[in-house]
Amino acid sequence: MTEVDAGLLPLIVIQPLVLLLSGLICRRAASGRLGRNFMAGYRFRELLASDEAWAAGHAAAERPSWIGFVLTTACAVLGLARAPVLFAVELAVFVACLGWAILAAIRAAAPR
Repeated sequence: MTEVDAGLLPLIVIQPLVLLLSGLICRRAASGRLGRNFMAGYRFRELLASDEAWAAGHAAAERPSWIGFVLTTACAVLGLARAPVLFAVELAVFVACLGWAILAAIRAAAPR
């Protein structure tokens, strides 16, 4: 196992957890078990416009959230095991997948 700067460890762990929570929340919101609110879920104007927009936006964001969770977790584990350069990849994947989820949610919720 490689040595990791203690200051980086929270970031390495938090990124996959953020995407895990995003996936779980998106699943609940898309299924209707989590209605519009101002505490949990993606809270963009387009998603808060209606219950249908809320569900559609979260349904669209679920897949990128799960893909991001799997990829950032893999980068974190492999980075800790042997290749610290993967922490930079983990950050890039986190930003890309979270951005993908947000854009997909807004596009799916936008009025047609």
